[in-house]
Amino acid sequence: MRTRSGAGGPLTAWNDLRPFLWPSRGQLLLLSFVAVVAGFLEAGVLVLIVKLAFAVSDGVDAIELGIGPVGNVTVTTTQLFVATFVLGVLRLAMQALAAYLGPRVSAYLQRDLRARAFRAYLMASWDAQSKQQEGRFLEFATVQIGKASSGVGVVTSGITQGFNLVAIVLSAFLVDLSASVVIVVSVVVLFLGLRPLAVMSRRWSALQADAGVEYSTGLIEMVRATQEIKVLHVEDRVLERADQRIRAYTDALRNGQVLSALTPSLYQGIALLLVLIGLAVVSSSSVVDIASLGSVVLLLFRALTYSQSLQGTYQGLNDLAPFAEVVNETFTRFEAERDVHAGEPLEAMGDVAFDDVRFAYRDGHEVLHDLNFTLARGEAIGIVGPSGAGKSTVVQLLLRLRRPTGGRVLVGGQDLAGVAAESWYAKVGLVPQDPLLIEATVADNIRLFRDTVSLEEVEQAARLAHLHDEIMATPDGYDTVIGPRDKALSGGQRQRLALARALAGKPEILILDEPTSALDMRSERAVHESLAGLRGQMTLVIVAHRLSTLNICDRIMVLEKGQLAAFLPPGELKEKNAFFRDAVELSKLSMVDA
Repeated sequence: MRTRSGAGGPLTAWNDLRPFLWPSRGQLLLLSFVAVVAGFLEAGVLVLIVKLAFAVSDGVDAIELGIGPVGNVTVTTTQLFVATFVLGVLRLAMQALAAYLGPRVSAYLQRDLRARAFRAYLMASWDAQSKQQEGRFLEFATVQIGKASSGVGVVTSGITQGFNLVAIVLSAFLVDLSASVVIVVSVVVLFLGLRPLAVMSRRWSALQADAGVEYSTGLIEMVRATQEIKVLHVEDRVLERADQRIRAYTDALRNGQVLSALTPSLYQGIALLLVLIGLAVVSSSSVVDIASLGSVVLLLFRALTYSQSLQGTYQGLNDLAPFAEVVNETFTRFEAERDVHAGEPLEAMGDVAFDDVRFAYRDGHEVLHDLNFTLARGEAIGIVGPSGAGKSTVVQLLLRLRRPTGGRVLVGGQDLAGVAAESWYAKVGLVPQDPLLIEATVADNIRLFRDTVSLEEVEQAARLAHLHDEIMATPDGYDTVIGPRDKALSGGQRQRLALARALAGKPEILILDEPTSALDMRSERAVHESLAGLRGQMTLVIVAHRLSTLNICDRIMVLEKGQLAAFLPPGELKEKNAFFRDAVELSKLSMVDA
């Protein structure tokens, strides 16, 4: 886990959140304007209320206004009532508009960020996706994006409070210069005096962000390993580990909340003292009108209230900035490794050839060395080899999930690196070792988000996978709802459903990754029958440790230490390759030429 320092000031917090604010700049400008107008209206209401109160108290019918540009204008008490009421209604309207604009920006941002998160992940390269832990992505797409969006909400609130404060200060200048000086000095003193608390709060928020990721990752691991945990009877150890992560998160959360609760109390206490000091300064100035003095005090107190809100905004930004930092970094990483889908259409399927193909991961360790072979169209090919030989890498290169670091993969003589992804994937199907089921009907599981696949095509694919009769034996047939952990389907049925899913796309090359590794003999036979029926209709590439799966293969490829050790028909391979011969003897299978 990379621990964040949590250091930084308002500029750091602003830089973390600025990318999220830019798309809403128009609405933020409107919000700023509304806040300024609302602030001036509030200042006017406060001043007029004080003057009106003194007029009513003195029992006078008219009063002389001596407020800045208004000058010494005499108005009646009734006119003053009406003016104050109108200003109050206008201020209420501005506040309602501000209350609408702020949350709207935050809500829309959260929507856009979550949509962007899914897009960034799905459009990233396989290399980037394969390195992303499930728990970290879950935390990123939910908690961290939610917190970053909340940070924007804090900013919009700060804009409102900040411009209200500016309007109050400017209004105070119209009443008395010394009042404005007191207000500005008070705000600066409070901000600087409480800044260390905000820095501490940011540090605890950074720890909370990292601890939240660790908790989510551990939770995903626990759910996936529930069966092994029970069998190994290590529940206590798992609980102990989970408790450590929960405590780390809770400690960071508690300390952050203590600071959040402490800051307003300190602020209010200091603000009251500053009001007294301000009153003493103003009372010794040139202000002699008691109504004006009352107006200044009200403006001073109101300004300090807004500055308290701004202090809360500043602390809130420090609290949420670490989450925004994570979101920015994650988006940058995914979008920098965006998969290249553009290219030329595939002219013809033809044979598939590896031409001096080499592949190395980022650490520089080369896992494939100068691979040269050709898969004839319609041929059934097996791939075997010890663990770490490079079988999975060959499959990923065939699927265009990774690209060679040397050499070329050719399809009908055309370099696969220059073929458009859509054009290639229209020709390729995959049956993974552990197929995913979604919470949906059997038909929708076979379609898997491909709305263009008709029910007739779904049924045809299920027939090819020898699954149709078993589906129809269920009460709801293809409308039967299944899910990721549904026990109504056997392992063989899941594997054949994955096969039907691949066949629904009518592929010309079908890649199967350990299709029978976890199946019993009866289920394995059903899968064998399905594969035998497909032989000759498309190019089959079967990766398997269980050699019985390869009985239908025309040729079998042996990979050892990233190199092609042999590529021969099964019977000939048994005679010429020691690894395959030993594997056959260990499995006690009799392999013959297909």
